[in-house]
Amino acid sequence: MPHEGQVSHFKDETLSVPTLDAEAPRMEVTDLGRPKEEAPEAPSAFGLGTTSIGKPVETLKDSFVMFPSNGGEKKSIPRFRVRKVLSSYYGIIGRGTPVYNWSWHSSLLGAAGEMVSELRKAIHEWADHLHDVKFCTSYQPKNLDLPWTRLDLRKPSENTIQGRYLHVMASTYYSPLWEAGNLDNFKQVFLDCVECRYYTWKEGRVLHRDLSEKNLMVYSVGNVKGIVNDWDMASKLDNDSQHCSSPYRNDSFHVLRPPRRH
Repeated sequence: MPHEGQVSHFKDETLSVPTLDAEAPRMEVTDLGRPKEEAPEAPSAFGLGTTSIGKPVETLKDSFVMFPSNGGEKKSIPRFRVRKVLSSYYGIIGRGTPVYNWSWHSSLLGAAGEMVSELRKAIHEWADHLHDVKFCTSYQPKNLDLPWTRLDLRKPSENTIQGRYLHVMASTYYSPLWEAGNLDNFKQVFLDCVECRYYTWKEGRVLHRDLSEKNLMVYSVGNVKGIVNDWDMASKLDNDSQHCSSPYRNDSFHVLRPPRRH
């Protein structure tokens, strides 16, 4: 928790270690909760770890969070002590559970994550009815070194082939409309989605172009809210496109991030 306490820097012969307390930087916490003097091993594939021996701790308090080296000349492992747990969840699904989305977009379409981020600014009063994008990025086929990019392909004289790019996005987890819980929640969610859709067109100047019951979502933390999801097919009204949405057929791959063991 970087905002808990004052960050201090300690150095020894091999490591430069930032920590949130004043104890020796070589002290590590084992899975039994007792300190052990060992050099930290490399973090796991997730890039984070709470112990030096790759095992989960029994409690988060007084354990460490280590980050991988940034590849600089100095061999350093940033490490922070967990002084206090601000919030935790008993279930897998919660506000800290992101959903990753992969989809191959037509080159004629903009990136959904960027579109939603712009809409949240344009209609800020309705921003909490658009899905909360935590991260998004795009990759061209050449960036991914796909085999066909190394072939000497010739385009037809009438180039009707639409290029594709990979769009990756991480956002908050939402429940489908049919899990609203009761009739009152269902009506509230449905009305939220209708009004949000209206203002994205009226003030945001964006057409969704792919509305269905699968894209109307529920956010039930606190007061229930309706969320308009899946903006992969969206287009701005100032783009006078003659293309309908059906040829694009953007197939998305959704993944719910598995929880890390503490």
